[in-house]
Amino acid sequence: MRIFYLIKQSLALGVALAMSVGTAHAMSVMDFSVDTLLLNAAQIKTSLNLTKNQDILWQQTEAKLRAWMHQRGVRRDHIQYDIQNALKKTGVELRDLNKQIEQEEQISTQENKEIRELCLTLNDALDDNQRMQIQNFLSEQLLMQADTKKDAPEKATRRQSSGGHSHGGGSNSAGAGAAGLNGQF
Repeated sequence: MRIFYLIKQSLALGVALAMSVGTAHAMSVMDFSVDTLLLNAAQIKTSLNLTKNQDILWQQTEAKLRAWMHQRGVRRDHIQYDIQNALKKTGVELRDLNKQIEQEEQISTQENKEIRELCLTLNDALDDNQRMQIQNFLSEQLLMQADTKKDAPEKATRRQSSGGHSHGGGSNSAGAGAAGLNGQF
């Protein structure tokens, strides 16, 4: 009897782990990041069977995205370092620290617009079949997230009606800096 119990527990644990692994990289549309695209770039590129011209545009786009993300990471690392050092001092004015964060948010907002336009330009160069593959990839990413957060709007409504405040958490990629500055586009 004990052996059946252990097997049953192992299967349950395996199923739970398998389900959680499948959703680990999924995200909502507003949290979709360049990092997600870059992580999957090689796999997506291979599946698209790009023409020579498309391949050149893909390489240029990917290089620009990587450069932007590197620059963003460096900026945010500097902000993180500056703020950590400032917080070690007594009598620091938090509003002064907020100026750096607001400036980074403004820069990121503009970059995000440029990143989306760059990606859309690449998308324009694809044929209908390739566009459908990109659409399917994006849809899979969003659906995986939807499966894990089906009741999120309901919970948010309950929090708002009860007067509670939610401080959303999120994962930051390496070098991405403070919450809300994670390479979103």
